Order: sequence, then structure tokens, then C-alpha cells
Amino acid sequence: MIESVPTQQPSKFKVLNQNVCLDGEAKSRYDSIPCDCKEDENCGSNCINRSLFIECNPQFCKCGEKCTNQRFQRYNKQSQQLKVFWSGSKGYGLKTEKPIKKDELIIEYTGEIMSLKACNERLKTIYKDMNSFYFIHYESGKVIDACQKGSVARFANHSCDPNCSMERWVVNGEIRVGLFALRNIEASEELLYDYNFHSFGEQQKCNCGSTNCRGVIGTKSKREEEEEEEEEESLLIKKERLKRLKARMKNSKHLSKHNVYN
Repeated sequence: MIESVPTQQPSKFKVLNQNVCLDGEAKSRYDSIPCDCKEDENCGSNCINRSLFIECNPQFCKCGEKCTNQRFQRYNKQSQQLKVFWSGSKGYGLKTEKPIKKDELIIEYTGEIMSLKACNERLKTIYKDMNSFYFIHYESGKVIDACQKGSVARFANHSCDPNCSMERWVVNGEIRVGLFALRNIEASEELLYDYNFHSFGEQQKCNCGSTNCRGVIGTKSKREEEEEEEEEESLLIKKERLKRLKARMKNSKHLSKHNVYN
């Protein structure tokens, strides 16, 4: 999803709290589907929406305030205590100044949403003399460019032994990308995630220094490939479950007329 730290100084970087669409690129809209959790549940790991990376819509969710699948919607940016710092061979990095709990949304990844055509044009013009840059996948045919404008999430470095993950979710019909904690993280720890197959362009030398370093960014191990295959199989089962749920809810007044996220 992300490449490497830009050569420009953070002082030249403009912070955006939300994505900006360029070139008339409108944000796609997707269905808000009520989950099938019961009122006494909290939309945990068995929630069909959560398993498909779709946040529950508070208007539809039976769990009400107990619902734990609304992390983007309930995110309080004022509680964020993150710091951009120089990390040596890895360039700029990002660390937390307070403890973070496992599965917590740390920060949303924002920038300029643009078409692949616009992305390639920037590579040929304003980025032509740069050795490193970011583009993160947004959806088919579109990317988020956080090189000049975006959130400080783009300063999070790669590691083959990460404490975070970058995830793409559908929130009230809109795609949003966020950095989540894979485990409990202590104050002053650097925030790291595995760029893995999300790298853009040619592979780069990895400087993470972890004991299981793969040497380059973007290479999958055989174990990782097997795990991905298992996840894809599980996702197909979950999508079939969602399909049956949609069929039951077909005549519900809550359903929108937009295309379903897949």
C-alpha cells in the first residue's frame, strides 16, 4: 500500500484530516448492510460485517452502543499522540507517545485520491526527480497519493516483524484506510507494518533489521502465500453468507440502491 519515505522534509508536507478527490474523481458509494448479530452481542469476530471489513452503520446495527465495529466512526483524533522522527537508514518514521491497545485504530491514512492516469502523470512530471514516494491502493483504478498532502500515517515504516497493519474498510458506504495495532504497543515504540505485496513499483532493499527480515520489501514467504490462500477461501465463505443475508434483507427499507462492496 505504501512505498518509502519521500525525500522532502516534513515541514513541506501538508496534513489532511480527510481524503481529497482530484480530477473530478468522485468517491464510490457502497451498500450499508445490517449485520446479523443479536442485540446482546457486540459485533465481535463473528460479525459478518467485521469479517468483510465493513463497519456497522449505527442506524441499522442491533447492538447499539455495544457495537465494537465502528472504529473509524468513533475515532477521536484529539486523543492521537503520534510523533514523526528521523529513524536513520529508514528515513523518517512514526512513533506513539502513549500506549495503544491491540486492534485499536491508530490513525486514518489520508491523501489525494486520483486515477492511475493522474498518478502516472505525476511520476513523469513533479515526481520525476524523486527516488522514493508513496501511492496507496484505494480501489480499482484509483490510488491515494500522500506524498505532498495527507495524514502522518504515511511516515510509518516497513518491518518484516510489524506491530501494525494497514487495512482498507468500507465505512457508511465510503472506502477508508487505516493503521491498526496488531498487538499492544508501548509508549515510544515505532509504528511499523509490513508493506508486503502492497509495494508500488520495483522492490526495495529492506532495512527493518528484524531477525526474520526478508531482505527486500514486497516478497512473500511460502507460509505467507499459504495463509493468504486460506484467507481467500474463508472470505469466499463469508461473502456467500453475506449474499444470503442480503437476500433476506432485499425488501428492507434500510438497503440502498448502490452496488454492493466486493
